[in-house]
Amino acid sequence: MARIIFESEDLARVRLIATLGQTAEAVFGLDTFERTSNTLFAGWRRQVRLGLGAQNTTVRALIRDLRPIPAMLWLLNGPQAADHRQLQAAGLSVGEVVRAVNAFRQVAVAPYWGRVRYQLELERHAKSGLMATGGVEHLLSTLSPRGSWDSRVLELPSDDPRTVELRGRGLLVVPSLFLTRRSAVVIAGEPAGAGPPVLVFSAPPTLKLSAKLWNDGASANEALPTLVGRTRAEILRAVTDGGTTGELARRLGISSAVVSQHTGVLRKSGLIRSSRNRNSVLHTLTPLGMALLGGDDPSQPAARIS
Repeated sequence: MARIIFESEDLARVRLIATLGQTAEAVFGLDTFERTSNTLFAGWRRQVRLGLGAQNTTVRALIRDLRPIPAMLWLLNGPQAADHRQLQAAGLSVGEVVRAVNAFRQVAVAPYWGRVRYQLELERHAKSGLMATGGVEHLLSTLSPRGSWDSRVLELPSDDPRTVELRGRGLLVVPSLFLTRRSAVVIAGEPAGAGPPVLVFSAPPTLKLSAKLWNDGASANEALPTLVGRTRAEILRAVTDGGTTGELARRLGISSAVVSQHTGVLRKSGLIRSSRNRNSVLHTLTPLGMALLGGDDPSQPAARIS
């Protein structure tokens, strides 16, 4: 069990966000990939194996040598957070792990990211409603059916049992669709480095939803570049996590001028919003952009752009 110890001021500093991003979901997805008994991800697993091709061997070797949870959680904070002794014992380098996880992310998460992100936004909205109506204590008590909460201590099942004292730092609470076991993972520190500890809780899809989530993911991923152009498609996918022009340029390995040119077209098409803050411009998806990426409600007909 993981134990999180709250001070009185920590309850006022609990925040909910929708996701830690594609890399985090890829790490949790690696944990799910080999759990063949989980039928919710059967269709996804088949498509990922086909997409990985020869890289299946590399990915499976990585899972065998390093348990994704908790041994790869450092990826959420960046290469500088790697446990070098653990990697050395497994005969792996930071670069090898980063490359393998990124290859897995491109096949297992990126093609479905619009739909996955949409479901995580719905989960965040639902949990925000619980917090608004029942308070933070009510929210914390619903994060795991096997968890417990008293006035000061939250206990949750975890593969990374530890005690975390918040000491006024607050807590960042995040759902994960690919964290399929009914457990929670406590990560010491925000993805950016310093900040409140992060609690990721399991929010897997229902059986009915899972079939719709993975259906035609690959074909949709191939159709988008045909519709808007390859570079704009990559920029549109990158905007799902939000980002400034400079951040998008760094993620995609292209110049800021190219990003500015294409975000202008995407903005005029109603697919993204751009807002200026001092010397930077922040880009986010519009509902239309989310729908184009496949992030509309999978139980409804797909949105059409005329």
